[in-house]
Amino acid sequence: MIKRFGQNFREAMIYRRQARLPKIGWIIATLTAGTLAYILLAIIVVPRTGSRDFNFINENGAVTVLSAIFLASASAFSLASFVVLVRARDRHIWLSATMACGFAFLAFDELLEFHERTGRFFERHMDSGLFRNWNDVFVILYGVAALLIIAALLPNLMRFRMVPQLFAAAFVF
Repeated sequence: MIKRFGQNFREAMIYRRQARLPKIGWIIATLTAGTLAYILLAIIVVPRTGSRDFNFINENGAVTVLSAIFLASASAFSLASFVVLVRARDRHIWLSATMACGFAFLAFDELLEFHERTGRFFERHMDSGLFRNWNDVFVILYGVAALLIIAALLPNLMRFRMVPQLFAAAFVF
């Protein structure tokens, strides 16, 4: 299994060196500027609640909406990538399929509060122990699951230039 993983990783690095990227610097700059403008508006515009904190603390605030939009967009782009790979009869479709499903789940979770509701249920029945609350436990479990999935799909992820760097930047934010 480790030998196959290493072989797939080497193949991905060879493919990665051969790939030509479109110029995406302007897209990244535009999205960054738009995101900063959105956050500044969330700070400046006071919602009906009368508190600016609403947009940053409340689950119905502007930052939650922006997060859901980004997650849904990531899912849509992953789904589009999946369709292109299927039409091209490429055997490396699992990365796109997994990302489309994962980002869609996280977008739904952001809006429908799966982990918050599950956390509240658990809080009624047992103590969260070392953690502040069960909500934090489920978010940590999401992170652990994501790391395991990324480790499993790493060779496919490495096939594409800039994807690991962009994921790292997204993780930092």
